[in-house]
Amino acid sequence: PSKKGFFDARHMAGVKKGTVCLAEGATKVIRWKLPSPWWASLQRAFHALRASILPSEDTVEIVWSDGVQTQHNATWLRHNCTCPSCVQAHSGQRTLQSCNLKMIHKINDLQLEDGCVRTTSEDHVSFTPVSRLRQPELSASPCSIAPGRHEFQKVITNEQACFSWLKDIGYHGYAIVCQANSDNDAIMELANQISRPQPTIYGTTFDVVATPKPINIAYSTAPLELHQDLVYYESPPGLQFLHAMHFDDSVTGGESVLLDALSLADRFKQTHPSEFEILTRIPMRFQKIHYDRELPVHMTSMKPIIQTNDDGTVVEVTWSPPFEGPLLTKHPAHEVADFYDAYIAFAQSIQEWKDLHIVHRLFSGDILTFNNRRMLHGRQAFSPNGGRRHLRGIYVNINEFASRLNVFCVKNGIAPPDRYGDGQLNVL
Repeated sequence: PSKKGFFDARHMAGVKKGTVCLAEGATKVIRWKLPSPWWASLQRAFHALRASILPSEDTVEIVWSDGVQTQHNATWLRHNCTCPSCVQAHSGQRTLQSCNLKMIHKINDLQLEDGCVRTTSEDHVSFTPVSRLRQPELSASPCSIAPGRHEFQKVITNEQACFSWLKDIGYHGYAIVCQANSDNDAIMELANQISRPQPTIYGTTFDVVATPKPINIAYSTAPLELHQDLVYYESPPGLQFLHAMHFDDSVTGGESVLLDALSLADRFKQTHPSEFEILTRIPMRFQKIHYDRELPVHMTSMKPIIQTNDDGTVVEVTWSPPFEGPLLTKHPAHEVADFYDAYIAFAQSIQEWKDLHIVHRLFSGDILTFNNRRMLHGRQAFSPNGGRRHLRGIYVNINEFASRLNVFCVKNGIAPPDRYGDGQLNVL
């Protein structure tokens, strides 16, 4: 040691209370702090007791105070080294060039000291905080049976109220913000609690009002089939907000209908396993082709209606019949027949499983907020009867919503949702 708590790089034993000292030559000592993962500050119910090299010589085994044993590959430890030559101090980003990473088949030396695992291989000494090797489990969030109504002013001025609102969207797929009145800027102000709104081919905001000669079925009084918006985008919008600027008492019908597509697909997997498998394998074409507009649009996206991850968990559902195009002609006729058999079964399930339908009548000043990647939404037919039904809409990116909620959950020691419907599990 060059001085108490600091070590010469020739010995590379440098860990003391999260600080490592390296030396250049035999004289200069440099101090640096090990970058900590997000969970390092959380109270931990366990700590590392001892570490050993397994007979394979390329694996470290950690024995924890609660009896759990974990194993860690040497190349993984090298790839996740947090020393200054591998990680930039301020950004926390890896500076190790991927082309310089080499397979490590033998660990020459291993030390566990002061909360750090130090592994010495042929060409590098890797430092890994033990907090990176095992993260604590966050407590399950107390979740109500159904989301409550959240007051607009509280959501935009109080962090806990904002967290409560986002948590309802995260766990239930939707929430209602009330008392926003008919303020034209309210929906923008609400979206800004998460991030800047996501602009689309329809602009930053859009209005849903019945017109005598509608160019879109949404701009009529007809019922809207359950669907998702803008599925022809490579990454469709995440959250959708619909602000009831006017929803007069004289209007009959027009209730909003929601359905949790992830719950639907989970049940469909159990009741129709063969049809489920087909819908995860054969891609559907989703498209928006409209040349007769100021800025012509030609968007197509190929994706299966149901997407699963490598262990079979449903991670995304895409459903929007008005924007479906033809299947690719490469599929043989018998496979097309199988696909439509599965498609019809899924469509009938959406219609018939009424216990999954969530029906809400909005009041003027309400803002319906929901996860467009998870929830199907629709509308019941309505008659104005001399009144007005005017909704103003806006979108927010799914990743920015997930980030905002993840941060809130981690700060409060609560486990965030495991799925946001964006094609992956929510892995912290």
